[in-house]
Amino acid sequence: MSGCSSVLPGSLGYRGVKVIPASNTIEADAILQRETVDVIVCDIVMPGEDGLSYVRGLRERGNHTPVIFLSALAMRKWSDSVSSPETPPS
Repeated sequence: MSGCSSVLPGSLGYRGVKVIPASNTIEADAILQRETVDVIVCDIVMPGEDGLSYVRGLRERGNHTPVIFLSALAMRKWSDSVSSPETPPS
């Protein structure tokens, strides 16, 4: 969801994986009501409800779909350190 939703369809879609992006938890809930999914890829930092709270709520409602958490912030920091060899990793 969130920042992930712009990257994943292109990254996984060409491999034959069906990606259903959601921009927020409200959209995600609507998708999960009408679709059966094999895995949820969830950004930790999102507008409104954060990803950890969202998945906690899913679990409380009985949804035990596997979840992969991503953090665009961590990916950005890693990308910056890789593209800048002078910068030591932190």
